Amino acid sequence: MKTRAGRKVASDWTFKITQTTPSVMNVSYDVWFHAKSNPDWADQPTDEMMVWLNYQGGAGPLGTKTVRLTVGGVAWDLYVGKIVNRDGGGRVTSSWNVYSYVRASPVTSAHTDITQLAQTLVSRGQLQNTKYLTSVESGTEVFTGKGQLDTSAYSVSVG
Repeated sequence: MKTRAGRKVASDWTFKITQTTPSVMNVSYDVWFHAKSNPDWADQPTDEMMVWLNYQGGAGPLGTKTVRLTVGGVAWDLYVGKIVNRDGGGRVTSSWNVYSYVRASPVTSAHTDITQLAQTLVSRGQLQNTKYLTSVESGTEVFTGKGQLDTSAYSVSVG
């Protein structure tokens, strides 16, 4: 897995979840990988790594749980799946692998070494070492219910 000039990517995030109705949701990172270092809007990703810091109401990731492992001193359940998009005629228009790290114990504040999580996928033979980490997104996926996500501190460092 490559980053620009082999740099390390890490994040700190502190947030609060307020539910106004019972919710099925998660708070997570979405990390995207491409076959080239500088993709544009037309380039589909080859891989997606989700990092679930918090989850409520029975939310679960795409795919199948493959293993519980410890990375960076944190216990994670690793799920593996695939996104397949089809047009109206059923023809596949895009697809990519999805690797979801789900924290064994949900938190509302964490330091996350994104590079270390990606390198673990490489060492397990799941993510090709030739892929480029191209972007890091964060937020919530709400499947049902209402509430609010308040972030009091957030940073992503590339160093």
